[in-house]
Amino acid sequence: MIALVTIVVGLLAGVGVVFLVFGDSFDDIRKLLQPIGASGPGGTVDLGHGVTVTVPDGWAIVDSTAEDSSSKRMERGLSMVLGHTSTSMILEPAELCDSQIRTMAGQGITNATFSGASTVLTSGGATAVQCEVTGTATGMFGSGPIGLRYVVARTEDGLTGALSLHYKPGSTKDQTLQDYDAMVDSMWKSMLD
Repeated sequence: MIALVTIVVGLLAGVGVVFLVFGDSFDDIRKLLQPIGASGPGGTVDLGHGVTVTVPDGWAIVDSTAEDSSSKRMERGLSMVLGHTSTSMILEPAELCDSQIRTMAGQGITNATFSGASTVLTSGGATAVQCEVTGTATGMFGSGPIGLRYVVARTEDGLTGALSLHYKPGSTKDQTLQDYDAMVDSMWKSMLD
């Protein structure tokens, strides 16, 4: 965890604590190779700063992933979504998206294929970008395909929201991606309200 935080601090010029939630991303990636079987009734998650995420049925809402109450985790089967907000992010959304996805991918993903940051939503000066990587993750239970998708949204007043999806491609991939897109859409709408 300390190594990733150091990398993030270097990338964010002293604002590394903002993304402590991703400090355990290598453990999270390895966890995807294990059956976690989490499911739940869904609900609404408060990411702080007035930002909420509507979590679809079938997803379990897990306690904060860090001491920061603006960090949340949702799980379903072999998939996990991490959510976070900040009002002091200094990087542009595309820069943050690219650096974060490469940092997460660099911690245990081989044969990585990246898709660079692309704008997915815009409204009234607010922008959301998305990055993705697919590859192979290796852990104590073997290796297998994995995907990471990361969306960063920022409003004109500097409010930044981020959702990262860690998924194991397979029979539920399409539903997982639909659920994730719905969570991104709900975060986006709450940021604009």
